[in-house]
Amino acid sequence: STTPGQYLLPRLIAGFRSRYPGLQVTLRIADTAEVLKGVREAELDLGVVGAKSPIRGLKFRPLAEDEIVLIVPPAHRLAGLREVSPQDLEGEPFIWRESGSGTRKVLVERLSALGIRLPEPVMTLGSTEAVVNAVEAGLGLSFVTHLAAERSVHLGKVAALRVKGLELRRELFLVGRGGDTSPAVEAFWDFAAPPLPPGDRSRSA
Repeated sequence: STTPGQYLLPRLIAGFRSRYPGLQVTLRIADTAEVLKGVREAELDLGVVGAKSPIRGLKFRPLAEDEIVLIVPPAHRLAGLREVSPQDLEGEPFIWRESGSGTRKVLVERLSALGIRLPEPVMTLGSTEAVVNAVEAGLGLSFVTHLAAERSVHLGKVAALRVKGLELRRELFLVGRGGDTSPAVEAFWDFAAPPLPPGDRSRSA
């Protein structure tokens, strides 16, 4: 999906191809829902997504940890704070990713657990970079992966904040189909997420 496809997989694929230079890898970036559908229907060999779904025939393994942060324009009233309360966000204009986004799915779940409803977006965009650019332009606030915001924060174009009581760390998962797969697919599965030690199955699903 978008976050791992843009910020994690290019380096991972480079390492894989240095070990297996004869293999060709094609990377397709789509939202989490499309990636899961593609793997389930054998259009894709493997996927990397930011949310787990109970879909029969798919297997998931944790690949990396990610954190979602609130980003605001540098001139915003909250920009000087390190942490804000959920109530500070009421009435603010928000920019969201599309409904199939893993980031948005995680946010809906975590905010709902605190009794907070997502405000209606002033804008819905199809890529994380577009969201960051819109916040830089002062069009609203948003939640994005820290990987996507890191450069803009460093340049002072946005401020990254945490929200009190809101745990926004998440795992990125490697997803494949159960059953027989090609040696190339098995090689990437083991390269990206090495097999768990014998007897330790707590992280697999």
